[in-house]
Amino acid sequence: MKKLLVLLGSVAIIQQANAQSFQRGSLVISANCGIDANHLVQQQVNKYTNKTIDTTGGAASTNFNIGAEYGVTNWLGLGLQFKLDHYLHDTNVTSATGFEIGIIANLHIIRAQHFNLVAGIDLGYSNLVINLTTDNYQIYGSGSWGDLHITPRLYFGRFGVNLNLYFPFINYPSLSTNVAEYNEYIDNSWKSSGFGLTAGIQYRIIK
Repeated sequence: MKKLLVLLGSVAIIQQANAQSFQRGSLVISANCGIDANHLVQQQVNKYTNKTIDTTGGAASTNFNIGAEYGVTNWLGLGLQFKLDHYLHDTNVTSATGFEIGIIANLHIIRAQHFNLVAGIDLGYSNLVINLTTDNYQIYGSGSWGDLHITPRLYFGRFGVNLNLYFPFINYPSLSTNVAEYNEYIDNSWKSSGFGLTAGIQYRIIK
């Protein structure tokens, strides 16, 4: 009986020592918040004269995002990401908000018992709405969104904390306004790229 207990105890210790923070069949749910800083390029084209005006600037936003990722293999995870943005703005803007939703593809470079180093890409859809203080003027549109990211995760059992460093890129090929005369004469497009940092938590449900 003692030998059996020793054997079972030894097996449990070996399994615990060989435990991985991520593997095939793992389901990880995460929630993060942080800030983005982006370089913005705006292009306005007069539809009648074809005259183009390019302007550049900066944009910063706070964000909250949630995601879910499933282990397709021990090293590859696929999932979904949803992100809410609240852009910092000056007195000419009442509010500036956006959201993104897309797919996640992650490569799990290090899979230790309590540590997981992740590198990957997000790709999907983005939406933007800007409300100006002048005459209820509004700018809105949608386009493509993505980012490259690297994320160290620390686990305490199934629960853990993480930092996420990422480099987002967004393209709005055609932004509209609630002013018909403006839309008739001007094509407006935006592109942005930059970097962001979030901190958050994650929980591994399976395995």
